[in-house]
Amino acid sequence: MSGRTGRPFPEPLSGHPYLAMAVEGEALDATNPVQLLAGRADDMGLETLVVVGTYLRDGQPGFILLAGHADPAAGNLAAGEELQDHSNCPRPRGNGPNSPRPLNSATLPIVLNVQGPPAPRIRDGVHQ
Repeated sequence: MSGRTGRPFPEPLSGHPYLAMAVEGEALDATNPVQLLAGRADDMGLETLVVVGTYLRDGQPGFILLAGHADPAAGNLAAGEELQDHSNCPRPRGNGPNSPRPLNSATLPIVLNVQGPPAPRIRDGVHQ
């Protein structure tokens, strides 16, 4: 996510800076968050990406994308998982201890209430 596709979140989250962007729609069919992040990253190994299903300010379904960049010298390991509230996550499904759980808005209970200018938006893959 570059300057035209993301804006700095107005305050640190878990003590770390993130870029934020809103994407409209019930699915990410026309927008690939990983490609957006890769377009601004020199080393994807130093990046983290959080995708949160939510309802946007206009009440329509969408997603908030949060991108962070590791700065090990400053103690920022770029671990977006630090934003997840693990106490509200459902138990993993499957037979093994590492069985994946489905990712949807029910398994990502992060709520963002942002004051200030809205984040840039994408509709059908086009920046608005």
